[in-house]
Amino acid sequence: TLAEFTMLKLVRNLVSIDTFYPTPLDFMRSFFSRSVFALGAAVSYTMADASDADCRQFYAAVDQAIAQNHVRDSQKALVKGYPYLRSSRFTSSLVREANNDEQIDALLQQMMDNDRRARQAELNNLPAKSSAMLEQRQQDLFPDQPNILAALNGCANRLLITDRNRWDAIKPRIHSPQRYSLLKRLFGFYPFTAIPFSRGIRKFQADMTQIYAEELSQVVSENNVAFYVPQAPEAIDVETILRDASNNLLKIPQPSPAQLAQLFNYFAPNFAIENHGDFDRPGAVNWNDRDQIVIDPAAVTIYTLASHTKFDGQNLLQLNYMIWFSERPKTGSFDMLGGKLDGLIWRVTLAADGKPLLYDTIHPCGCYHLFFPTEKLRAKPAHASLQEQAYIPQAAPRLGSGERPTIWIQSATHYIVRVTNDVPQSGTPYTFADYDQLRSLPKGDGTKRSMFGPDGLIEGTERGERVLFWPMGIASPGAMRQWGHHATAFVGMRHFDDSDLIDKAFEGVK
Repeated sequence: TLAEFTMLKLVRNLVSIDTFYPTPLDFMRSFFSRSVFALGAAVSYTMADASDADCRQFYAAVDQAIAQNHVRDSQKALVKGYPYLRSSRFTSSLVREANNDEQIDALLQQMMDNDRRARQAELNNLPAKSSAMLEQRQQDLFPDQPNILAALNGCANRLLITDRNRWDAIKPRIHSPQRYSLLKRLFGFYPFTAIPFSRGIRKFQADMTQIYAEELSQVVSENNVAFYVPQAPEAIDVETILRDASNNLLKIPQPSPAQLAQLFNYFAPNFAIENHGDFDRPGAVNWNDRDQIVIDPAAVTIYTLASHTKFDGQNLLQLNYMIWFSERPKTGSFDMLGGKLDGLIWRVTLAADGKPLLYDTIHPCGCYHLFFPTEKLRAKPAHASLQEQAYIPQAAPRLGSGERPTIWIQSATHYIVRVTNDVPQSGTPYTFADYDQLRSLPKGDGTKRSMFGPDGLIEGTERGERVLFWPMGIASPGAMRQWGHHATAFVGMRHFDDSDLIDKAFEGVK
């Protein structure tokens, strides 16, 4: 019975002695978390007379519909054989640290949450006919569940009861795929072609260094700069928020949605954008009647996403701000870098004391990765190899009380050409939107569709450079892509969401 099942789980937790607890409080906290996990899993036990086979069959039907309709969301990686789990690069890094049952349970719950969010987008994006067929299957198998997603959630909890004892089998399957094709590198004679590419990258960095050495007025036409600013921040105790939000089994700073909104506004930058045309006006992302992505500059929107990384043995919170433009205009017939859609991702990595540790940025293609370290960091010595190293065009500006970084963006190329602590006298206010909205955008006919394809790329944003750059192994170099797909180095391997990105390039200044 349900009562017997639940009691058995609770008793097992109580008598478990596989972990040493320094204090009675630690023991009670552990017991409580494991008991909640048992009770949550027990919910699925009440799903009528459903079996594990019914649940696996239902997941297979849902996955088949998602694949047939090309609505797979690939922001997080599926765990093969366990369709209710999805991982990220940061999640994968936690696998090695999950040393006891409580941490393993917390990690599994996090991966289940990853899948729930992706499933929600995928189900929203299914055509009505496929949704109706799945709803009928759900009613046949799980009549006590109100909808497809609720049935999947119940099945996830139920299957985890069975699979929880298979951790050793699950563990090696938790990974995020490299966004580099070794086959392309093989056929592209990468060891040889990497040499001219490396020289080209260093030439670009030398040119950028020269730009940063010039007076700002020589780089952007300040009379044609449009400022975009967030609303005034409210006073918050960032260190306390991060400390309290990290009080969990995995020591991951996970602020509440309300706290995240405060943090995003508190650390939001000013954007100073050189404006020479509509292509320099940021805006909200929408679908038009011809199934094309368009940018609405009448609604200046910054898309926000929280992520995590590791540095010096700590898990740190990162705040990502994404701005979109309609295009990078071509300068001529042979311009290989121009095309539809362009943008920037500005990221703030927060230290445990609540202050910025590092700023870095890329374009949504994964290109032009720039680092702006604070005084808390110094770059590690350069290594003698062709591989791309962290490029630092300038240190982050020191910010006074109430100051924000102002990001100066060049027209058309949308290169960041300076980061200062200038305070704009006025500017156009921008609003925030959750990045997850881009995974399921409404269309004019009442349906929804992701901005991104199942391969993580945005259709129609291909660049001419892909013809030359394919030997570096990156899918469609220059095309805009989804979070989790940003390979940021042509020579070597590096991803924007690598959990050890900062550790590899920087060391702390005591």
